[in-house]
Amino acid sequence: MVTEPEILLVDDEASIRLTLPLMLQSYGFKVSSAATVTEALRLMAEHRFDVLISDMNIDRPGDGFTVASAMRSTQPHAVRFILTGYPDIDSALKALREDVDDYLIKPTEIEELVARITSTSRVQNRTLRQATELKRLSEIIRRETEFITLDGLS
Repeated sequence: MVTEPEILLVDDEASIRLTLPLMLQSYGFKVSSAATVTEALRLMAEHRFDVLISDMNIDRPGDGFTVASAMRSTQPHAVRFILTGYPDIDSALKALREDVDDYLIKPTEIEELVARITSTSRVQNRTLRQATELKRLSEIIRRETEFITLDGLS
C-alpha cells in the first residue's frame, strides 16, 4: 500500500504554516508544521518524514541549515529544501555545502514546489519501496502451501 509522502514544514511565519500545508495536502501530501527549531527537532524525533521544507531564517538567521543538518543526521533518506525570502550567494553556497537538495526563493509557485518534490529520486524510490510490500518467507509459504504442494505433486 503506497501512502502519501510526508513533509515537515518549518517556518516562523504563521501565514505560511497555515496556507502552504493546505496547498500541499491538495496534491496528496501529508504535512506537519513547526514554528521553531525546537519544535522541528521534536517532530523529527517522533515521526519519519520524506521531505523537509525549512525556512532559512527561523528564530535566528541560518536556523534552516541547523534543521536541515539535523534531518540529514536523523533521517538521511529525506529530501531537504531550504526556503528563503532573502536569497544571497553566501547562503546558496552554504546550502550546497550542507548537502541541501534544493534552495527555493519565496514566493515559490506551488506547482513548481510539487514538481521539485516529486521529481527527486528519493521520493520516487520511496514510492517504489512501498509498492513492493515485503513479506516474511514463512508467511508466503503458509499462504501458498496448497499451490506449492499441488504444483510439486504434478
